[in-house]
Amino acid sequence: MKALAREIGEEATTPSMSETLTTPLHNFWADAATRYQKEHYPKMHMVRRPFPRPDNVDASAQLTRDLIRRTRI
Repeated sequence: MKALAREIGEEATTPSMSETLTTPLHNFWADAATRYQKEHYPKMHMVRRPFPRPDNVDASAQLTRDLIRRTRI
């Protein structure tokens, strides 16, 4: 989260993506990152929706491109 804030700014909007909703360790990590962000970077907004995708690199890449396209200024 520190590196993210340094690179994109402390007031940016970022997505939280997950390949699967049933991976407990990933969900634990994502929840911890969100808590840290809220405590240390309260003006940063993390879109904390799960983005379940199949284990498919092309689908994940397309989702990422779509998110980038929608958030460009």
